[in-house]
Amino acid sequence: MEQQHNYDYFFTQCCLNGWALPSKEEEKILFERKIELNSNFDWSDENIEKLRKINDLLHKKEAEVHKHANWLRSRHKEWMESKRIEDFEMQVQIKLYSSEYERFHPGMKGKPFFIDKYLAGFGHKEDDPDNAFVNESWNEYAHSSNPIAKDYHCHTFHCIYDHTILSWEDIIKIEYIGIDIKVWNQFFVEIK
Repeated sequence: MEQQHNYDYFFTQCCLNGWALPSKEEEKILFERKIELNSNFDWSDENIEKLRKINDLLHKKEAEVHKHANWLRSRHKEWMESKRIEDFEMQVQIKLYSSEYERFHPGMKGKPFFIDKYLAGFGHKEDDPDNAFVNESWNEYAHSSNPIAKDYHCHTFHCIYDHTILSWEDIIKIEYIGIDIKVWNQFFVEIK
């Protein structure tokens, strides 16, 4: 139990640091934490239902965000063609909130417990007429005996459980999700 407390404290410190790029040692500890928590995860009906609810809500919001990101991308491409801007960058960021982590540090109140600044795929699939990014299942467990093996998994849910250090325990604690689309218009000056 002492090890779990240390993992939680360390996890909370990473939260407070805004998930600035962790060192290799920090990544190792966070990955160990995920493995330990996932190996002890209670696949109860209640937890499975919570995971499904999160996935369903994310799927609906993901379709909206993807559509808006594509609209932003096309607008910015038009601006580039008309020389209104010279270039642009787009980033989609997800912030996960839970009051559960406030018990480890008072500074966590009202702050996201996890931020992923590298959520891939949004606004990058404008040549995808079938909208496969949004419609295909990204379920990593599809060929396993996992209780959620037959479920549809949206891309964002897949990214949260497969491409982050978050455990299933962290995921079921999510109370609120924020998705930001950030666009940087770029202008350059050549110095000769």
